[in-house]
Amino acid sequence: MEVINLINKIGFWNLFSIISFLIGAIYTTYTYFKSFYRIVYTYERICKTCYNIKDWNREDQNFITRIIFLNNGRKTLTKKEIKKIEISSLNIRNVRILENNSVINFKIINNGQRLEVDIDFLDASDFFVLEFSHSSFINVNGRVAETGKFLHTETKGWLYFNLIFGLYFFVSMFFIIFNYNEEFIMMKKMGINLAMSILFYFLLRFIHKLFFISDDITAKYLLTKDKWNNEFKNEFKNIL
Repeated sequence: MEVINLINKIGFWNLFSIISFLIGAIYTTYTYFKSFYRIVYTYERICKTCYNIKDWNREDQNFITRIIFLNNGRKTLTKKEIKKIEISSLNIRNVRILENNSVINFKIINNGQRLEVDIDFLDASDFFVLEFSHSSFINVNGRVAETGKFLHTETKGWLYFNLIFGLYFFVSMFFIIFNYNEEFIMMKKMGINLAMSILFYFLLRFIHKLFFISDDITAKYLLTKDKWNNEFKNEFKNIL
């Protein structure tokens, strides 16, 4: 009975929000203290001769891909921790390394089907951008000795997650308005809902900082000029 009374006082959706926030906060804290060594990456693929969906699905089409590798852990990564960085595709060529402070070497093997990258070190919050031409899709294989595989952070997936989060609180707010007639109870529950929305917002920004590459970096290197992704917005001339 006490649990039912608590749910009635707080509201089911607000109680669900509080429990979700606590679970998210605990998980985030756990992953933060586990994140001494971690590399995340994201990439964008362009095609200068693709003007419809069929062109993008052709494996013999020529693409240019940029990949950002970021050390968003809290310690410098060296050769000892970075066990492997490999990119698999077809006809890999024209490799360039952009924005790096370390010694980075690469070699193309298996007749252009695999690109191996060797790096001396990568400081915390430091990154490098790899650009290359290829055919077909790509597959990134990277491993850090302490934490396992590199983490692929998909910016579009994060956007969808934020949209779902916003929709959830929008719906819960209207649920409160249409289901509570007493003004005091409605205002109290709306206040709790608003407070939880603010807390969730800061939690999501913290999670984004832990797992994702900042929007400034992705916008500088991966942003394209048009909806068909035919050309990168920024071109770079520093070729190694």
